[in-house]
Amino acid sequence: MKVDLAEFTPVRKPLTSKELLDEIILYDDRTYKAHCLNRTAAAVWRLCDGNHSVADIAKAVVPGSESDPNAAGSVVWAALKQLGKSGLLVNSLPSHSSLPTLSRRELVLRLGVGTIIAIPAARSALVAAAPQSASPAKKPAPRRPIPR
Repeated sequence: MKVDLAEFTPVRKPLTSKELLDEIILYDDRTYKAHCLNRTAAAVWRLCDGNHSVADIAKAVVPGSESDPNAAGSVVWAALKQLGKSGLLVNSLPSHSSLPTLSRRELVLRLGVGTIIAIPAARSALVAAAPQSASPAKKPAPRRPIPR
């Protein structure tokens, strides 16, 4: 039985988030990892609420998705692959061999030059937990008697 990839409904993990100008920072307090998502990856992550399919996300996130739904779907799948690899999704993605993929060059040619900004990007970093990041307490220096 073939699964319709456009109807796949991703679900994001509930993480602490901080909105920045064009990015979102996510923090996973179980793994102590911080994740920085660019505008496109953040928009995809926000819509991974279990109510939006890949096709719905593509329509909402990729400008001009009506003209080339396959290219728009590729942008969303690229973001979902990065989100899945970073451990930001609850459900696992379908097998990678069946996912539609286009190179960055193909996406720019099919969706336009403005797509360069829309290429999703997610970066992750290990962050120490608050108690681990504190400096060890120093003992106060012993008091010396003042010479007279």
